[in-house]
Amino acid sequence: MQQKLLLISLVFIIFGYGCKDDQSTTIATPAYLKAIVPYVQGQTFKYKASGGGIINVTMNVSSHFQSQAACSGCEETVVEKVRYSFNTNGGLMVEMNIDNRPIIFMTIWSPTENLQLGTGFDLMTANGTATLLCNTGNQVCLPSVTLNGRTFTDVIELTNGNQPDKITRAYYNLQQGLVGFVYGNGLTYRLED
Repeated sequence: MQQKLLLISLVFIIFGYGCKDDQSTTIATPAYLKAIVPYVQGQTFKYKASGGGIINVTMNVSSHFQSQAACSGCEETVVEKVRYSFNTNGGLMVEMNIDNRPIIFMTIWSPTENLQLGTGFDLMTANGTATLLCNTGNQVCLPSVTLNGRTFTDVIELTNGNQPDKITRAYYNLQQGLVGFVYGNGLTYRLED
């Protein structure tokens, strides 16, 4: 019985604490990723629909650190997570999340569905520089795009699906961020002056 207890204790020590270290590594969100997202806390702006409706947006920027470990008892890595929330009177319209990976995760919640259905887009970046990649599957660089009569330059077009009642394309540039999004049926929302 004592040998069994000793063996169980030894196994627990080896596997439970085998890679235990009191030190943790903290990884901040890289500055180049933050530079790609041109929003600040409290910023206000508008999106105009092709039918004439206006959506007023207020930006909320939040940050927190989250612990991650490869195994139970392994050294923890603490990673900064930054969230950009485009808030409207009806709720959350767009959410962008960044951490230490070279991807900006963006979800646009559909204004035509009372902000209940979302479409996801991943903005791929050049690791280590404030540059969005061109021609990476669902991401294409365009010299310009005209949305509801307004032209935006140096734009990334992101695509996701082709359903007429869903958001299928989003447009983003480094100077203004999300400049517009389009449904499969042509309904368009674009950044208003």
